[in-house]
Amino acid sequence: MLADLPLPIGDGSLRALDLRFDDFCDYAETARGLSGATIRAYRDAFRNFRKFLVQSGSPLSLAVFAIDEWVRWNRRRGLGAVSTNSYWRALRAFFTDLDRRDGIPSPFVGVRPPPLPSRLPKALEPAACRRVLAAAEGLDWPSTFARARAVAIVSTFLYAGLRRGELLHLTNSDVNLRDGLILVRDGKGRGGGKDRVVYLPPQLASALQIYVRERDRRRIDSAGFFCTHSGTPISLSTLRRIHTRIQRAAGMKTSIHAYRHSYVSGLLRSGIGVHVARELAGHSSLSTTLGYLRVFDGDKRREVRKLSFD
Repeated sequence: MLADLPLPIGDGSLRALDLRFDDFCDYAETARGLSGATIRAYRDAFRNFRKFLVQSGSPLSLAVFAIDEWVRWNRRRGLGAVSTNSYWRALRAFFTDLDRRDGIPSPFVGVRPPPLPSRLPKALEPAACRRVLAAAEGLDWPSTFARARAVAIVSTFLYAGLRRGELLHLTNSDVNLRDGLILVRDGKGRGGGKDRVVYLPPQLASALQIYVRERDRRRIDSAGFFCTHSGTPISLSTLRRIHTRIQRAAGMKTSIHAYRHSYVSGLLRSGIGVHVARELAGHSSLSTTLGYLRVFDGDKRREVRKLSFD
């Protein structure tokens, strides 16, 4: 069975593979300085692959066919194309490390990743962004503090482009209302994540000032910038509940990450230079930023009126 897995690591057992994977994660974090989010992605992919090996019930060589069978197994189970592709790329990093450090040929060499659907980034149209902000303001929240917090959270996503984890990890010292900026620490990227500075447009500065006044009025003491009434930094589940309620009130269904897409798209549509937009978004590649250059139907309808052969 799996103990007979012909893998030249230790005794060739699945346990030996587990130990080698743990070493890979430690190496990726300490020697290469990869972020915690990247390490979690590696672990999620490996758990999925390990489950495939266990459920296969037969000895498998780590050859190309085994990787292909793993992909097929995931798709048959209903795993989406994006998640399958993400798992594939994350697991490839482990076997690339095996190849480089242990001399074990990677089964991913020369194999293409599972295809992704051709989709534009899910940026919201400007009218939809305004609807979300209006919903956050108009909902019957349990307190003026809860309303100010909800508006400030949505405004931070839309006007500063923070990722979900970046917003949850904001501290009071990261938000400088006097100078009009937010310091985002340990964002996505190598070296444990890179820092960046995001500057506050007037709409966001106003929303954050109202939230801080409400928090100070209630004498809420918290290490986290966004917090509960008791001062505990808000959790992911709390953030999701706030997002879900606003989405329902706005008559929409979209992800939190769509707000970031809307931010980057809005920067480019507002005429902000792509190099500036790249820095504000924290992208490593200019091509990534350009991928957010979304043209909406309203834009096309408006601009086509300028067509003339005079």
